[in-house]
This record gives sequence, structure tokens and C-alpha cells, in this order.
Amino acid sequence: MGTPLKCFQCGGEGHFVRECPSSRNTNGGNAGIGNSASAPSTPKYWTPRRNVGDDQEEKEFLRELVNERREEKARKKELEDQKRFDERLRIEMAKFYEATKAEVMAAVGRQYLTANEEARREEQRRGWSPPPRRREDFRSRDESDMDVDDLEAEIRRLAALRDRKRKGKEAVRPEGNFRQPSFMANEGTDGSKREREKGEFSSQGGERRKKKIPAGLGPEGLLQFVLDQKRELSGLKQDELKRICSREGLRYCTKGPSIDQIIEARTKLAYESFVFSPAPSAPGSPEVDQAPSE
Repeated sequence: MGTPLKCFQCGGEGHFVRECPSSRNTNGGNAGIGNSASAPSTPKYWTPRRNVGDDQEEKEFLRELVNERREEKARKKELEDQKRFDERLRIEMAKFYEATKAEVMAAVGRQYLTANEEARREEQRRGWSPPPRRREDFRSRDESDMDVDDLEAEIRRLAALRDRKRKGKEAVRPEGNFRQPSFMANEGTDGSKREREKGEFSSQGGERRKKKIPAGLGPEGLLQFVLDQKRELSGLKQDELKRICSREGLRYCTKGPSIDQIIEARTKLAYESFVFSPAPSAPGSPEVDQAPSE
């Protein structure tokens, strides 16, 4: 829609100055006086007057445009207010978070101190116990550099060496491989001495009955004893090994080192009272056993 047309000469609406009837009348009266080449008095195209409905539509359009601008301005203001409110809320939440964090840290610190004090009192009441040792602590310096495969290879090598020695030697009596020391050789008569040397003391018999560990004779018996003990203990479970360790006064850690401890303890217990003596070599055998000097 355009703006309403208005004549600047007569003040009427719906036409321009060149189409004004008053100017046409003036030009018609002066037609004889002027030259004949003047412009015609009647316009070629006539602009009709505008209807009242067109003005109403234009006003309605302008009213809607103004309302839209007002609504847009109100939305912008509402968005700005919401942003300011969110910013204030964020600041307040940050302050509340810092205060809550400080309170929580203080509460946790008090609980930690209380728990630490209770643990200290409980430890004093029960008594302090050392932390469990690692597996490497139970291994000797010689075994620390050896793996399981190395131990098995060493056992096989000793077994092969034992077999070679048996082939080159003649059979001897079992009691010829070792002798039992006499701790009371200077006391009693000769008969009692021989009886003590042949047999065993009552205290030693009770100790052996308490051990209940089968032991062989000589170095071969010692090696066979270690192999049998390792084979027997390897088939046991952890609970059984724990019971054995507690019964023999050992500390259980893991299965492998615990088995080694049990074998070592049983070997010392079985062979601590014996002194090995050299066994006679077979005739013509180049091997000569070396025995420790008494």
C-alpha cells in the first residue's frame, strides 16, 4: 500500500497537481491567448480515489508491525533479565559450593582422625604384628638366584650322580654308612657303653617318635628323603600346609617357599644327630668318598 495522494494546489486527495481540475480550467480559459503547442488539459491516465477499506488494511498492517516490534523488544528484555538471573544464580551456587566443600573436608578430616585414633588404640590393645614378608625374604642367598627349573635340574643332577656312585660301589651294610655318636662315653661300665652305642638313649627315642619322619641312610638317603618330602608336600593343599607350618613352628607365606621351609626343618630335625662316615669303595673303583673329619 502506498501513501494517500494529495494535490498541493487545491488540497484534494486522489490526484496530482498536473491532474487538478482547477489547473485544467485555468488552462482552458487561456487557450486562445496562449500558443497552440501547450499540453492538453485532460490527463491521459486518471488516478481514482482510494477506498476506505485500503486505508483500514494499511492501518491494520502498521498496527501489527508496531506490535511485533514491541513483542520483539519485550523478548529481548526478558532474555537479558534471564541472563542476569542465571549469572547471579551461578555466583551464588559457586559460593555455596565452596562453603559446602570446606564443611565436607572438615567433617572428613575429623572422621579420619577419629578412625586413626581408634585404629591406634586397637593396635595397642591387640599388640603390634610385623607385616607379612615377601616370598623373596624366605629364600636364602643361594636360592635367590635359582629358579624352579634350576632347582629341578640340580635335583636330577644329584640323582644321576648318586646312581653312578652306586654302580661303582659294592653293597655294604646299612649301618656302615654312618655311626651314631656316644654322648656319654666316659660314664658307666663297658657293658653299658656298648649298650648305649648299639642302641639309643631314652630321650633320643622319644624325640624320634615325636618326629615321625622316615629318613634314609647316608648321603643317598638324605637325597632320597628330600625328594620324597618334596613329592609328598607338593600334592598337599594350602590349608594342609598351613596346619603343618603351625604345628612345626614355621611361618606360612606361599606354597613354594613354605614347602622349602618344611623340607629344610624336617631334614635338620632328621639328620642333626648323625655324623657321616666314609663308605668303603668297591675293589678297583677309582672313586673315593670324602667324609668330614670328626
